[in-house]
Amino acid sequence: MVDQFQRLAAAQLSVTLTGASSVERFDTLRYAFELMLDVTLAGKWPPAVLRWPAYRKARAEILAFARTSLAERAARPAGGPADLLDQALRAVDEHGNPYPAEIRAGMALQGYFAGINTVAYLYSFMLYALLRHPELLARVTAEVDAVYRRDGRLRFDDLRNLGTLRDLVLETLRVYPPAPASARTARTTFGFQGHRVEEGSRLLVATTVPHRLAEYYPEPQRFDVDRDFAASRRAGVYAPFSVGSHTCLGAGMTEVLAVATMAMLVRRLRLALPTPDHELRIRATPGPNPGRRFRVAVLTDR
Repeated sequence: MVDQFQRLAAAQLSVTLTGASSVERFDTLRYAFELMLDVTLAGKWPPAVLRWPAYRKARAEILAFARTSLAERAARPAGGPADLLDQALRAVDEHGNPYPAEIRAGMALQGYFAGINTVAYLYSFMLYALLRHPELLARVTAEVDAVYRRDGRLRFDDLRNLGTLRDLVLETLRVYPPAPASARTARTTFGFQGHRVEEGSRLLVATTVPHRLAEYYPEPQRFDVDRDFAASRRAGVYAPFSVGSHTCLGAGMTEVLAVATMAMLVRRLRLALPTPDHELRIRATPGPNPGRRFRVAVLTDR
């Protein structure tokens, strides 16, 4: 499921942000992106790994792809609201100077692979939670069936009427946050609970620790979509997308995509876990995920 959801997320995000799918280059994009994360964020491999010929070849290929995409957009503007390619072409620094071509290529690439892991992991955990809790699956399925149009389509306005599914997204992000912490660099020396943190130190800010604290979420180990997420957001203890000025730019879009994707999935297929009490073996890198071995069975086409 993780592999399939990664491919789906890559297609969704690239079409949404750039108007074109990155499916044909998915394997190259995923290899380069995950290796870079394992080195720079997870610390799983030493920096020397990024000098491997295979990585350097993949990096060169995707940068060339981004530069070509930008050149084609510059030559043939798409019209309509500006997407990520348009924004990258127009971007200037704090002095009003255009960014170098390599920087603009990096901006464009965000639309092709940024979020494919976290979005795919969210989809995978949501599906697991649904199949692990049959009563919740029945509730969500009835809600989805009620809003689907006679022509078999799900429209944007229909998503407003999928309250249980929206709460499923929120509870999944509480229990299984794909990005449970944020890596930061201290801009100045400061003290924290008796510890001295030097300027330039690398920090890991564990923003989702409150998600499992009973004072904020009664019975925090229990999966419950009927929690008061509005109150916990106001209290600043719900932070699956980080906090403050570092909040993920794709937070709102991710929630909408997750609702729409899972609605279409439960509408079209009947799925099942390998066993009713199947337990996930969650992997830690490049972020908490169900692992490549997470599988489900397709029982029937609804």
